[in-house]
Amino acid sequence: MNFHKKLFISEKIENKEEIFELLDNNIPVLNLYLICVCKKDNNMFDIIESNEYFKEINKNKNYIIIGLAMGKKDSLNLIKNIIEWWIEGGKNLTSLKRYFMLH
Repeated sequence: MNFHKKLFISEKIENKEEIFELLDNNIPVLNLYLICVCKKDNNMFDIIESNEYFKEINKNKNYIIIGLAMGKKDSLNLIKNIIEWWIEGGKNLTSLKRYFMLH
């Protein structure tokens, strides 16, 4: 798994070390959503349930994981927070994905 150095983690995630250990061992976590960027598509973000991440269809997408959230609604909230963080830094939204791909 490829975690970005600036990883956003929802406040709803309590046992981070355990979650990282499970993910590192390719074990999905119930209701855990990964917020990812991918060079191979035009989406700014991909929101993927952890069990979907480990499926064969996603193996070659080279996702960079930029966020972890519990549940779909929480993942949308986390994306909102990421966008707000970016805009508050005075940056243009068009360069957000590129930032995560290059750093």
